[in-house]
Amino acid sequence: MVVSYRYWGVEVFDWSKPGRWCDIPRMSINQNKWESIQALRGAAAGMVVIGHLLLSGGPKPDWMAFIIERVTTPSAHAGVDLFFCISGAVMYLVTRHAQGGRQAASAFLIRRALRIYPVFWIALLAMMAINDSQFYSVQTALAQITLYDFPPILSVAWTLTMEIRFYLIVGAVLWLSLPGTSARRFPLIALIICSIVIFGQLDMIPKDMATNLTMLEFLGGAAVAALVTRTDRFALTAILTGLLGFSAAVVLVWPGGRWVEDVSPYRVLIFGMPSALVLYGSMALERSRRATPPKWLVRMGDASYSIYIWHLPVIVLVWTQWPKDHFDLYAYFAVVLATVGAVATVSWHLIERPAQRLAAPRPLIRSGPSSSENTAASCQ
Repeated sequence: MVVSYRYWGVEVFDWSKPGRWCDIPRMSINQNKWESIQALRGAAAGMVVIGHLLLSGGPKPDWMAFIIERVTTPSAHAGVDLFFCISGAVMYLVTRHAQGGRQAASAFLIRRALRIYPVFWIALLAMMAINDSQFYSVQTALAQITLYDFPPILSVAWTLTMEIRFYLIVGAVLWLSLPGTSARRFPLIALIICSIVIFGQLDMIPKDMATNLTMLEFLGGAAVAALVTRTDRFALTAILTGLLGFSAAVVLVWPGGRWVEDVSPYRVLIFGMPSALVLYGSMALERSRRATPPKWLVRMGDASYSIYIWHLPVIVLVWTQWPKDHFDLYAYFAVVLATVGAVATVSWHLIERPAQRLAAPRPLIRSGPSSSENTAASCQ
């Protein structure tokens, strides 16, 4: 029987200590992951890809232009907000039973770095080759490849600069917290993020990606995860309310029939809150075993990060190579989507999975069933 696990030298659970197991009430002990989270990741990636794809290409029919303006543009924004909420939920689930201290924080940050940087670096190099671009200086290069600053060469990575800041805050609190203080860990994280955002909005500290109001969506996702581990009530109501909120957002961002160019002041309300509601409802349905997402969407969610980070280089590459004479819009769309799927699949198998295996928890004693090992690993 597996007695305990260590992750980069940090004990993450022990069968001999009740309450330390990464259990989710009313869920199967052998379930390796929240399929609802993976499915929503896939949906969010698809929303962003379709939004950016339809904005590219040549002249479009009037009906398609209307759909792009009224539906796909806000959905591309909303997909990002859904990603942020999901990230907050995952970080809560990952760290809620973690030991505090230096080793736990180091393990957490190492795993996050292996999750983010390998795919990003390779996609960034590919985009530089496609556009024949380069960094202006060594300082600029260091800032952008570490995601301290957002890299305009690969513009979709602006979201990663916010993710990295969130991870650093979580890691810092994990470092400073003592064992057994997990219940107070995320309230402290919430206090830090809210303080940074408020001070930034009041110009009391320099503006930064960490002072963006969208940082609050990480906290919304964490709150959802904390709630769904305790109850699964009103799941369908939450999903329907969230979808209604997305629909209302389509109207709210068009005052006078024109798209609001900067949605940042509004997106927490019009995209973030509906995302949190849909996330809660989906997780609650899975927790109560009343519904499960389609397997193809779950598999798409597994590769969602690769889909998200690679879709822009693929769009740019296909567009630059596509013959402009007698332009076939639908063939162009089909080729882009097929190429994104192929590249993301390769990236998932050759980059993401090896990096995740490198960061996987390591058992101290291996004599139990593999399902138990996988379940423990999934809590990381």
